[in-house]
Amino acid sequence: MSDNPTTAYLPYDPSHSTLFVGGESCYFHHIDPDTLRLGERFDSKELFGFLTCSLHPLRDTADGAIYNVGTSILTGVKYNVFRVGPFPAGGEAIGKEALRKTFKVLATVPSRWTTAMAGIHSFGQTSKHVVLVEQPYVGNVKRVLGNAVKGRAEPMAASLEWHPDACNRFYLVAKADGEVLQRVFEFLSSAPFFFIHVVNCYEEVCRSTKQSFVVVDVSCFETPDSISAQTLQQLRASEFGCNNCVSDHALLPWVQRFILPLSLDGKRTPEGVDLLSLQLEAARVGCASNEPSPIDGSVATAVRRGKQILLTPKTLMRRGLELPVINPAFSGRPYQFYYGSGLVSQTGFRNSVAKVDVRACEATIFRESPDFIFGEALFVPRPRAEGGEGAEDDGAVIVPMTDARKEAPDMLFFLDRSEERRVGKECRSR
Repeated sequence: MSDNPTTAYLPYDPSHSTLFVGGESCYFHHIDPDTLRLGERFDSKELFGFLTCSLHPLRDTADGAIYNVGTSILTGVKYNVFRVGPFPAGGEAIGKEALRKTFKVLATVPSRWTTAMAGIHSFGQTSKHVVLVEQPYVGNVKRVLGNAVKGRAEPMAASLEWHPDACNRFYLVAKADGEVLQRVFEFLSSAPFFFIHVVNCYEEVCRSTKQSFVVVDVSCFETPDSISAQTLQQLRASEFGCNNCVSDHALLPWVQRFILPLSLDGKRTPEGVDLLSLQLEAARVGCASNEPSPIDGSVATAVRRGKQILLTPKTLMRRGLELPVINPAFSGRPYQFYYGSGLVSQTGFRNSVAKVDVRACEATIFRESPDFIFGEALFVPRPRAEGGEGAEDDGAVIVPMTDARKEAPDMLFFLDRSEERRVGKECRSR
């Protein structure tokens, strides 16, 4: 597996004096913030005992600790929720010793498949919990190890499997003590879905009943067919589709909101009824309320079936946007906006960047040319005095753009808070 760190920036250092970058492997690297040259290479197998780690670690906005999820197979296929840090801003460069010294495993969750593990590209957090979603798109560990032992070269994609008969399983791990809050009931999606990115999560407490809930917003696909639709051959031919897809919709993501009720009373929890409608004060959980979404009429529900709580999501935004990002100061907190790219989706979001209001379920779109393909954005909050906090959308959105025209330069776009005008751009040649 390649150690090429092309996928993500890892935010371990709050002062950004020590930068890390990683890829879809056990390796991550130091990178010089001035020259962008790679420095020391780190191996999560040696440091933590994990084959892979999520490429979207999350910083706790309260104490600065970094949470992540790693996978291991020595004693069975497992997901390990762990933390490192916090690291003081402006301190010495973060090295292996600092990572080892602050490393702590909070909880270990076994895979439901004895010889396979789900893809964990991202996960979520609230102020109190780490939110892990185990999806039915898995890597066959037995096949990968067999290939390694026999010296057989095979694309990694050949070891990936989709299990449409299994639904997604939600785990909540308490940050305080590592307790896994799935001892009495297990939380399952009512239908399977594939995902790459969790948008955000947060907790709500009903003011009148004191019942508590966890809100989980995920950019969902019906199936992983979108992965097979993005081969180099198809992308170079400007195609976006596949012959084996169930429908065009299977290729397109849309953000879904799952709501997990936490105040459950064991066997006294009623079966066959929507627990959210019984307990939920809807004023702050959903599109302004728990009334039907203006997008498709959906309403989030949670229904007990035996020892399972089946979750049906609410749709927050129509299909076509991916690579969602938020103001990092609102990670794990109630929020209103996320930003996404339409890439080359055959929707109204094509070749655009959008700012989505999850309360109104509305989107503001920025588009400049049908040849511009926007990548993953970054939200930079406007600097404030220490302890101060401005409006959630007060800042700049920085988004890379690839120009599909031959010999045309690629660019970085800088967008203001209204998303309706560009405030700058920087060109770079290919």
